[in-house]
Amino acid sequence: VLPTTVERAQSVARAAGGSTDPAPMKFALGVEMLMETAANYSNHGQHEKALTTLASAAQFLEAAGYPDNLAAGYFMQHGSAFANLKRFGEALQEFGKARAIFKKHGDLQS
Repeated sequence: VLPTTVERAQSVARAAGGSTDPAPMKFALGVEMLMETAANYSNHGQHEKALTTLASAAQFLEAAGYPDNLAAGYFMQHGSAFANLKRFGEALQEFGKARAIFKKHGDLQS
C-alpha cells in the first residue's frame, strides 16, 4: 500500500524536525496552490491578479506557521510580483525577507 500525500508530507516533516499536525500542512498545501495560481496569472501578464492571489496565500502561510522553505519561496514570488508592477521598494523588502531565510540556513554566502 502506497502512502498518502499527507503521510508522505508527515514523514518529510518528521525527518526535518517539523510539525506533523495535519492542519498546518493543509494550509501549506493551500499556499502552494495559491502560489501556483499566482504564477499562472503572472505568466499571462495579469500581475495585479497575481498580487491579489498572493495576498490570500499570505494568510495561509501565517496559518501554516511560516515554514522556512515555503516562506522563502513565497517572499521571492511576492517580490517578483511587485517588481512586475514596477513597485521596486516593496519588491526589495520581500527579497530581503527571503534572503534572511536563505542566510539563516547557510544557503547564501555573504
